Amino acid sequence: MPTRIILVVAEPQSQLADQLKQAFSSKSFRIVPASSGQEALQLTEQYHPFLSIISMTLADMDGIELIRRMQEQNMASQIHKIVLSDRPEEYVEVAAFQHGADDYVRSPIRLRAFIKRVEALIRREQSSLSSQPLKISPAFYIDGNQYLIHQHGVTFTLPKKEFKLLYLLASHPNRIFSRENLMTQIWEADVVVLPRTVDVHIRKIREKIGQSYIETVTGKGYRFIIPIQANKSVVHQ
Repeated sequence: MPTRIILVVAEPQSQLADQLKQAFSSKSFRIVPASSGQEALQLTEQYHPFLSIISMTLADMDGIELIRRMQEQNMASQIHKIVLSDRPEEYVEVAAFQHGADDYVRSPIRLRAFIKRVEALIRREQSSLSSQPLKISPAFYIDGNQYLIHQHGVTFTLPKKEFKLLYLLASHPNRIFSRENLMTQIWEADVVVLPRTVDVHIRKIREKIGQSYIETVTGKGYRFIIPIQANKSVVHQ
């Protein structure tokens, strides 16, 4: 396996990078620390990491602002992003997911459990998606190997969790998935995810592929449908 990068964005005095370096030294992963949001942007552009572990409290910007800037510079779609925060408020967690975080872990972290979470993330990425494109229509297909959407002549990407949600739903057209089912299949078992988080991700997917593909089934959940006339007035972000 080629060496892959885990970018740790934390305060200068944090020991997290050293702890992860010890944990992953024999697993073909290189730990690259960043002590500020600006440094993290530079390192992300340089290394294109597999995973960024982002502290909510940085000297020059908060973790959500860092993710937003990564997205503005087209860096974020192919990177798993875990936000570490000591903020207990629900709206902070929701805001992190709205801006593209894949996971939200409250500090202080339990190191052994956190390492297991990262290892589970690696295993799921290696096994969860088919390498064959998922064809929705002649003008719309999903490439599960490269995490790409091809729609009406436009190719674009989605953040990891959004992509996996879309791929799961589209793999089973007309099947209704409850929010709890989606949370179980997309997020880790030990991650506390609110049903509203699923709603946020579905809304963001709809904004990018069009409103007509994912239907809300009142009181039950969501299902993927293929409309007779594909909605061509879509917004790609």
